Amino acid sequence: NSFFLTKEEIYKLIKKQIKNLNNFFKNKCELAIENLPYYNTPAYKDVCLPEFYNEISKRFSLKQVLDLAHLEITAINNNLNVDELLERVDHKYVTEIQICKIKFDRNKKFSAIDSHLAPNKYNFDLLLKALKMNPNKKIDIVIEQWKNTASLQNSYYKLKDFLLKNQI
Repeated sequence: NSFFLTKEEIYKLIKKQIKNLNNFFKNKCELAIENLPYYNTPAYKDVCLPEFYNEISKRFSLKQVLDLAHLEITAINNNLNVDELLERVDHKYVTEIQICKIKFDRNKKFSAIDSHLAPNKYNFDLLLKALKMNPNKKIDIVIEQWKNTASLQNSYYKLKDFLLKNQI
């Protein structure tokens, strides 16, 4: 007997929680699932790769929130290529993309962590790749940067300029 749940047990819990949320919101709220960042602990085993979220979206007709920082952390903490992980996302389910800069600390237990820093050129370039893979006409883009309002506003100006420059 393991302390951690199997994928099928997780799927049963997801089904139950979707029902609870739909009841709570009286079926008037569109639900979505967001990818998790991978950290090397048993709790994150098997639940941070794109295939897991693709399966959830398929089984339960859920949209996805693609957090690119989480995807990047998952890649780094698993010694994987972030572009390859991005290609494994089933983008037809993605209706929101979140971006921010992650923090690196090679001396800590986890070399990459979600820090919600202002996005940089690399983050915008990764966003552009994700947008080009996405067949949806309407995608929300969220900058997950909450520590400084003026910096957040500046990041949105940079995002607008970046999207216009790339004709998105």
